[in-house]
Amino acid sequence: IFFPRSCVTCRASLTSDDQFESLCDACFLQIREAPYVFERLRFVDRVVSYGSYKDPLLRDLIHYFKYYGVKSLAKPLSELQSRALEEAGVERFYFHRDPPVYTFIPLHWFKERFRGYNQSRFLAEALGRYFSSPVLPLLRRAYMTPAQASIESDSDRKKNSRGSFELLISRVPQTVMLVDDVSTSGATLDEAAKLLKKAGAKTLWGVTIARG
Repeated sequence: IFFPRSCVTCRASLTSDDQFESLCDACFLQIREAPYVFERLRFVDRVVSYGSYKDPLLRDLIHYFKYYGVKSLAKPLSELQSRALEEAGVERFYFHRDPPVYTFIPLHWFKERFRGYNQSRFLAEALGRYFSSPVLPLLRRAYMTPAQASIESDSDRKKNSRGSFELLISRVPQTVMLVDDVSTSGATLDEAAKLLKKAGAKTLWGVTIARG
C-alpha cells in the first residue's frame, strides 16, 4: 500500500510542486510574520524571532517539530529564522574578520536521548548551511531542569535556568548566533549567553522561531 506524503497541518497530499517534505506551500504561506527584536536582555545583544507563539499555525508546527519527531520541519522553520535574521541586518557581520558562528541551546543528555534529537541543533545546522557559516556545540546542560514552558512567572524561569549550562570550550568566537525554538522570558537565552560572553563572545544574538 502506498501512503502519499501529506501536510502535517491541513493533511492535504503533498505534490512535486510543494517545496517541503511535511508542509504544503499553502500552509507555509499562511504563517504570519510578527518580527520581534528585543535588545534589553542582560547578556544577549539582540533577540530575533520570526513570529508569535500565539499564532496557532506556527505553534502547531513547532509542536510537531519538537515533540512529535517531524524533523523535516527544520527546513521551513529555519527558513523563517533566516528571513528574520536578514531583516534584522545579520549580513553586517559577514564583512568582519570574524564572521558569525552558530550554536544552539543544548538539551540535557537524558532528555535528548529520550527525544532522539535536539530540535535547536537541527535549526542551527540548517541556518549554518543557509549562511555558509560554521556550527559549533559550545554548551552542555549541567543538570536536568523542568521545561520552561511548565513555569508561569518570569522570575521562576530565571531561577530555573540559573547555573544550568557549562562551557564545552574555554574560548568562544567573538560573534555568536545562539539558536533556540521559542523564547518567552528570555531567561534560557540569557543564562547561556552569560557564559558565552564571559568566555570571549563580544556580540551575541539570540535567534528563535517564535516569541512566546
